[in-house]
Amino acid sequence: MDFAYLKKRLLGADRTSRIASGLVLTTSQRIIALVISVVTVPLAAEQLGAERYGIWMAIASVVGWLGLSDLGIGQSMSVSIAKANAQENEPEIRKIIASGGVFLLVIALILASLGATYGLTNYFPAVARVSTPEIKTEMRWAFAIAAILFAINLPASIASITLNACQQFIPATIIAIIGNVLGFAVLVLVIKFADYLPFYTAAYAATFLAINIGTCWWYFKRKAPARIPRIEDFDLKEMLRLSRTGIFFFMLGVGWLINSQTDTVVIGRILGATDVTPYSVAWRLFNYTTIVQAVLVGLLTPSYTDAFAKADFAWIKKTFRLHLGAGVVITGFGCITLVIFGRSIIEIWAGPSAVPSQQTILWMAALTTLYAFTVPMAVILNSMGKPKGMALYGGLTAIVNIFLSIHWVEEYGITGVVAATFCSYLVISVIPSIIELRYRLNRAVLNSKT
Repeated sequence: MDFAYLKKRLLGADRTSRIASGLVLTTSQRIIALVISVVTVPLAAEQLGAERYGIWMAIASVVGWLGLSDLGIGQSMSVSIAKANAQENEPEIRKIIASGGVFLLVIALILASLGATYGLTNYFPAVARVSTPEIKTEMRWAFAIAAILFAINLPASIASITLNACQQFIPATIIAIIGNVLGFAVLVLVIKFADYLPFYTAAYAATFLAINIGTCWWYFKRKAPARIPRIEDFDLKEMLRLSRTGIFFFMLGVGWLINSQTDTVVIGRILGATDVTPYSVAWRLFNYTTIVQAVLVGLLTPSYTDAFAKADFAWIKKTFRLHLGAGVVITGFGCITLVIFGRSIIEIWAGPSAVPSQQTILWMAALTTLYAFTVPMAVILNSMGKPKGMALYGGLTAIVNIFLSIHWVEEYGITGVVAATFCSYLVISVIPSIIELRYRLNRAVLNSKT
């Protein structure tokens, strides 16, 4: 076997080959993470008990929301580094890393201070009641530890951001797999030998922090020592530029979270908690049909940025069409399967009480396919560093969606809520995104010729 040729194909200059190898590895990493989650849930639930396990899941959910606390700087850095890397501008890369890193460090210090102070002096806001003072103490320490370790992870993730921005998908994904496996091993040890909630949050979060710190050491000391940021590389104007772009990535993330959570809130508040179950279970199944799209987002964004910097519009056009066509076909096939067999699958999987109406299934299939159609456009706009329009559309969509959902849920039930999301997303987000994408692409082509 010609290992030199294989290495060139996987790690070399061919953009498409890097995406293909990254797709295989990243999908494998997602599957490994899913299997680990399935295995650890019953182990941890049995050891912790229902109450403490519920607290642990609530903390994990809140920490997931804290992912927005970097104010979009991570995505802004990724796009900027990808562009500078395509131009082989090493001083610019160091300036981006230094300036963005300082911003992330400041956020980390604030977040860690607030998390520690609030966690140790107040109750955890996601869980209002606990059975004993001992569990309340455990909950406070667990939340404080989770917040502190998450905060430290923000600046420690710089090497991972840089690897992905430079399309080094193989080492980035291998590192993620190592983190999953080590996190699982550490968690199993804690489950076996400890019965204290803060140990669970500390063990799992500290493992990924250690992986990120180790990645920084490997990348900046061994692989790319020329990119080690120096004090003189910090630039206040660059930090402000990153923050201006980042705030729109932040708004885009907030809008997406609001839109994704609105339906559940409306159904729960107006119809009642029992109607949330069929909606949530069915929506989870439909989300599985978009797994390829989810993986491709992280791979294609820096690749498109690289192509735009090199004015490789032929590759952009070909890849966009392939991404759009394959995404819609794969997602559409999954949706058709669920339209035919979805209610039977849900009844076997979650019981008769979790089965929604066929009309709800049909609207969910339409909405999921619409998402698959929109994702390729969003990837290109984000790769150009133009999230402003998408952030605006997302905010307006959330407002219209809430208004329509509240009015339609009383007459049409769960189906009305899903239909409201589809209509608001189509009119407020999809159509303007198509118009903006055509404008941005035409302008980019014209600018490349001048």
